[in-house]
Amino acid sequence: FGNAVAPLGTALTEEQLQLIWRAGPEPVMCFDGDRAGLGAAYRALDRALPFAEPGRSVFFVLLPDGMDPDDLIRAKGPGAMAEQLAARLPMSELLWRRERDAEPLDTPERQAGLEARLMAACGHIRHAGVKSAYERDLKSRLRDYLWQLREAKRAATYQKRPGKPGRPGSAQFPAEGEPAQEALKQGAREKIAGLSLVLRAIDNPGLVATGAEMLAQCAFADGDVTRLRDAVLDLANDGIPIDRSAITAHLANSGNIRAAGLLKDYPVTPQIATNGSEAREWLIALEQYVAMRRSSDQETGFGTDSASADPTLSPQEWRRRHQMVAERRALKARMNEASSKHSDS
Repeated sequence: FGNAVAPLGTALTEEQLQLIWRAGPEPVMCFDGDRAGLGAAYRALDRALPFAEPGRSVFFVLLPDGMDPDDLIRAKGPGAMAEQLAARLPMSELLWRRERDAEPLDTPERQAGLEARLMAACGHIRHAGVKSAYERDLKSRLRDYLWQLREAKRAATYQKRPGKPGRPGSAQFPAEGEPAQEALKQGAREKIAGLSLVLRAIDNPGLVATGAEMLAQCAFADGDVTRLRDAVLDLANDGIPIDRSAITAHLANSGNIRAAGLLKDYPVTPQIATNGSEAREWLIALEQYVAMRRSSDQETGFGTDSASADPTLSPQEWRRRHQMVAERRALKARMNEASSKHSDS
């Protein structure tokens, strides 16, 4: 292996880093696979992170436990070392693993602690663009990982139930929107906030074409109403015609039987013109639920970019809605244009 040097110790200095970067922009640092080697890798990470910038970084190789490069090559040959180098870790990955594994993440406080540690590490990066890129990357990792933890916990809970395991939203394991179902049985449909607005979109698919972005940003208190809304957006994104039967099938396939029950119990809403006054009133009504989301984010100190915002979303749903935030101005412009044309006519 050419262009290889030894630091002659575990303490990597800033001067050594600068010399290495003069030789190449993205050197690979190889550490022994024991506790001391891992500690040395973490110290090197902290030393290099502030100086990261476009075209200048560091990669890491953590060898199998108890081995140094010479041991590995002698035992398994140069090919084994080449495989390790090919699987090198970028700084962001090593940082993520270190902070993720620092303590259990079984409480909200510890999860918040992980986010705080990650953002504190990003704060040491001097290059503004690289700092922002690290923050985006690590927040995305955190969202995905916490979602996986919640899903694993839910799956373990279902498996522990006596008899045949139930899926979320099935008869064996009620969905969190069960109070809404009870309210429907008692004839209190109007008390299920947001339900009529979502059903109006299902019965009038033309509304989705102009209001999908705003609908995606709504914060509904009831879980089943949220699942109905998500089903509408899923079908719209997949190009599938929206109607009650298609939504019911979609919800049933995902195990949300109780959410599908709302469609059965709620009467069909009348057809409306997508460029008329009733359509504009529908959008105005949606705006209050968008405002509720903004208010909630401000009160908790988290915006739509935070890993802690709306933790019930899957990574795919979060990314879809995050993308739609940028399109809301275009939506308002289209609706204003449609309103002007309607007034002129």
